[in-house]
Amino acid sequence: MIRISQRDGADNKKKLLDTLNSKFPKPVVDEFIGEFTAQKPIEEVEFSDKDMEHILPFIEKRNLRYQEPQMVDINKILEHSENTDLRSRISAFNDGTINTDNTGSSATYIRSPENINKFKSMDASTAPPIAVSGTGKLEWGFHRTIAAISRGDKEILAWVFE
Repeated sequence: MIRISQRDGADNKKKLLDTLNSKFPKPVVDEFIGEFTAQKPIEEVEFSDKDMEHILPFIEKRNLRYQEPQMVDINKILEHSENTDLRSRISAFNDGTINTDNTGSSATYIRSPENINKFKSMDASTAPPIAVSGTGKLEWGFHRTIAAISRGDKEILAWVFE
């Protein structure tokens, strides 16, 4: 998660929104903003120059493979080498051994388990899409992925990036 500061205000926010809007459809922009702001309204968040040094290259490296979200096999996500903590976090969530303050094992850290429960009550067709690379690396939507797996879903709706 990026550090959110209360300085360097409107210029960086405008630059971020302009970059996102020039590259992606509105639903993807909304998802990016939600991830970058920890689900706070963008009007309440300011991005420092240091934040922008990380955010803009992240955005610029991403290109949508499809203009609409696609159904993706959850096993493809679970098998990706950069998603190794996902299985242990699923187990920790299911057996109640998560840590929410990131002081224990990173393999059991889940920032907002209440979000998993919220998404778990949705079905695959109503839950917002996650984002994955074409190889299955999870870009965002960690809570939604755990919820889908906990529900027993075999596929999940995802924005797919090159």
